[in-house]
Amino acid sequence: MLGAFWNFELCFKVPPTVFIPRPKVQSAVVKLTSKDNPLIVTNYLIFSQFVKSCFNRRRKTIKNALSGTRFENLRFNEYDYILSKRAEQLSISEFINISNFIASTNEL
Repeated sequence: MLGAFWNFELCFKVPPTVFIPRPKVQSAVVKLTSKDNPLIVTNYLIFSQFVKSCFNRRRKTIKNALSGTRFENLRFNEYDYILSKRAEQLSISEFINISNFIASTNEL
């Protein structure tokens, strides 16, 4: 979700040895800078709920990830192709365009 508004830059990696207790994950320091021309999100609430719903069950297809959510019965029209993909396969602009489409419909 941050990628819609911010650019990311990896500054450096932080080894687990500098933490007490040592984590079992790798860490990194990243620099965030605001995008000069971010894509416009017409309804941030719908955007954030849609992205979270898609990633809550990220190993599922989007169709299965959206089951049981407020987006389950929506007709995505020209965006129907997303239903067979997984969330990590979509670009940030696709998430924004789809959430803007959802916001423009009166189905919710």
